[in-house]
Amino acid sequence: MHKLYTDLAHVFQIMYQHFIDYNEEFAYYHAILQPYHTKTVLEIGCGTGNIAQRMVVHNYQYTGMDISPDMLQIAQQQVPNAVFVQADMRHFNTPNKQQAVLILGRTISYLLSDQDMFDALKAIYNCLDTNGLLVFDIIDANKFIPLIQQQPKVVHTAPYQTDLYIRESTFTLNTQNVWTWDWAATYFVQAPNQPKQQIATDQSTARAFTANEISLFLQLTGFNILQQYSRPSYAFDTIVFVAQKNNTTEQQKA
Repeated sequence: MHKLYTDLAHVFQIMYQHFIDYNEEFAYYHAILQPYHTKTVLEIGCGTGNIAQRMVVHNYQYTGMDISPDMLQIAQQQVPNAVFVQADMRHFNTPNKQQAVLILGRTISYLLSDQDMFDALKAIYNCLDTNGLLVFDIIDANKFIPLIQQQPKVVHTAPYQTDLYIRESTFTLNTQNVWTWDWAATYFVQAPNQPKQQIATDQSTARAFTANEISLFLQLTGFNILQQYSRPSYAFDTIVFVAQKNNTTEQQKA
C-alpha cells in the first residue's frame, strides 16, 4: 500500500490541509447532492476524515470507508461521532443501502486494472438504494499524460506551525497497463533557517482515465451518467461524474 496512506498518514494530514480547501470541497459536493435530497452517504477513500467533519455538521447520515487503518485512526480521532469502516473498495458490503456514494480526491486512480474498476462499480451498485447516486472524480488522462511527459517533476510545499513540509514527485509514464504512471515521491521537513531533512520516500502506481472510458465502465455496470463537469484541482485537472443507479438493469438481473 502507498506509504502516504499508512506510515505517512500524519504527513498526509498536514500537507493536504494546505493543498485542499476542504470547506470549498465539501460545498462543491454538497451542492451536487442537495437537489436529490440525499441524507445517507458512504464516502469511499475517506482518508483522515476531512470531508466527514463537514458531512456530520450538516446532518448527513455519514459512513466513511478506507482501506488504511492508519488513516481511519486519525479520522476517528477527528470525528469521534462518525462511523468509519475498513474495507477494500473492490470488495465490500454495507448493512444498509445508501442514497449516495462519494469517491473524492481522485481515489479511483488506484483501481489499476479494468477488472478492479468493474469489481468496485459492481460493489457500489449493490450498496446503493433505488435511484442512488455515485459521485466521483478522475484525473483527466487527455490533459495529465501529455503534462507529465513535458514536466515529469513536481514540487509541493506545505507550511505547518514553524516548519515547511516538502514533497518532490517524479512521474514516469508506465505503458505496460492502460494510462498508468509510476509515482516516486521524496518527503522532507525544513525547520526555520535549517536545511531540509528527508523524512521518507514513497513509490506507487496510479491511473488516469479518459471520459469515454468512464462512460463505458458506468454503462456496463448499470449506471446512467447525469452530469459531467471539468474541474481544476490542487495539482491536476479532473473530471467529476454524477451517475445514477439504473434500476432497469437491476430488474433485468433479477
